[in-house]
Order: sequence, then C-alpha cells, then structure tokens
Amino acid sequence: MEILVIGTPSRIKDFQVHNWQEHKVKYHFIPESIFTEDLNQYDVVFHLNLDDTPLNIKDYIHLKGKFVVVSATKKSLHQMIFAINKKPECYLLGINCLPTFLSRKVWEFSAFMPQSIALWQEKFQNFPVQIAWVADQVGMVSLRVLAAIINEAYWLVQEKNANEKDIDNAMRLGTNYPLGPIEWGNIIGLNNIYDILVGLQEEFGKERFPIAPILKNKSFI
Repeated sequence: MEILVIGTPSRIKDFQVHNWQEHKVKYHFIPESIFTEDLNQYDVVFHLNLDDTPLNIKDYIHLKGKFVVVSATKKSLHQMIFAINKKPECYLLGINCLPTFLSRKVWEFSAFMPQSIALWQEKFQNFPVQIAWVADQVGMVSLRVLAAIINEAYWLVQEKNANEKDIDNAMRLGTNYPLGPIEWGNIIGLNNIYDILVGLQEEFGKERFPIAPILKNKSFI
C-alpha cells in the first residue's frame, strides 16, 4: 500500500510512532514546502491538519476510488463537504489528529459514506493501527468527552471552586486519568479545545455546551 501523509512536523512525528514497514509511506511537511506530485499514485492520502483549513478538502475529493483520511474533529466531514457543495469521488474518512491521539494504539475513524467502512476493512487488513469506527460528528467520541471535561474544569476555576493544580491532582488520583484536564488541555491546545466546543455549540446549541469565559480568553493567548 502506498501512503502519502501531509501534516505539520509534530503530527507526522506522532504518526510515525507506529510500524509502517509493510507499507510505502511518503511524508510531506507543511508549511515548509509546496506539494506538486500527482495524488492519484497513492492508495491512501492522509491530511493530518485539514480541519484547520477545511475548505481545502476540495483539493482531495476528486481522487476517484482512493481513500482520503483527513483530520475531522473541529468540523465533521459532512460540514466540510456542505461548505464546498461538491460530492466527493473518493472514499472520505475522518480521523482525530490532535496532540496525544495519533500516537495511541487505537485511532478513531469516521466515514462520509457508510460503505467506505467495509471497503477499508477489506483492503487494509494489515493496517498497523486498530481502528474504532465512530459517527461523523464534531469531536468524534474521545475529544467530545474530553473537551467537555476540560471546559467543566475551567468553569470550576472561573467560579473559584478549585485551582488548576488541585483539579489536575484530583482527576489523576481520583479517576486514574493519565493527565489532569488542565494539563491535557494545554497539551492539546486550548485553541483546539475552544474550536471543538464552538463546533459542538453549532451542532447541538449553546445551552448544551456553554463555554467557560476563562477558557475562551486563554485560547486566544
């Protein structure tokens, strides 16, 4: 299988944690250079940063019969396609690429069309990472839950019910979290958490996902 991976150096580094020896993988680092090759030569194209510039999905949907896997946590695949108003000719899949997630043993995948799932499972039985198929929605599963927890932690800080250090200690010791929510949010990037929460507000309403003002302010620092 020939794979092209497009992304920032930090995300490609997380991608490379897994064993890709059975596949021919080429990496294209952004924004260091401009990509000029024919994308049709690859079986799978990964774009690990696409939901930072979701309209750029138009550059990949013409790859008929190819698998295109793009970061899809801030925007769902359906939202991206709706924005450009063009039906994809590729098998379009979404993945959670934010920090700490690509290096995991299990990746969350979503699919624009359900039939893409069976085709992927049939063709890529020797894929080096286990895939968990989830619904095509903002945040997927892990990040939707985690963003809500991080937001709630900042509400506690906002209301002066606890400080950041105590919240992290309580969650690590009391729930066996690998990281406290404040620490985890800083690693993922509060700007990313904020974008996911905004996306959830757009999909489900502001009343369901009210964003802590202190989190919003910190996300712009």
